[in-house]
Amino acid sequence: MPAHRRSLPVAEFSARVDLATSVEWDQARTAIIGHEARRSTGAACVAAWRRITLTLIRPTGSGAAFEQAVGANLEQSGLTVGQQITIEAQSGVRTRLDFLTQDPLTGDIGCIECKASSTAPLTPNQTLAFPEIGQSGGTIVGAGKPGFPGGLQLPPTAVQILRGP
Repeated sequence: MPAHRRSLPVAEFSARVDLATSVEWDQARTAIIGHEARRSTGAACVAAWRRITLTLIRPTGSGAAFEQAVGANLEQSGLTVGQQITIEAQSGVRTRLDFLTQDPLTGDIGCIECKASSTAPLTPNQTLAFPEIGQSGGTIVGAGKPGFPGGLQLPPTAVQILRGP
């Protein structure tokens, strides 16, 4: 079965994400079970998964607070800053970086991932993509963000992992 057609069992899904509230979890579970029961494929299924992952699965608590603090500091630094930008490494692995920066004077690019604690792990895709982005760069996929358009080729750039206190 192609990778894009595999379904993630609800129990595994719930174990891998941190949802903000039990109400949101119930809504997500209902949507997932509904799609599994109908064996939906195509655009409707993809749209439902995107909605669930983009709106329900997000940094919460100290992770979100740390990311916001880093973002505020970057904004004040004079750098061009883009948040939550998806990068595809040369191998095809995709990961979303918390921040991309560009120095307006030199054009230097920075890749930043925030982890709120010293023990917060990288995701499997981050573990694969970060070293590759450091060696061979990557491409911004999707529409991109202001200052960082989709299709922009990034030069080899080490991903900085900033860890909270």
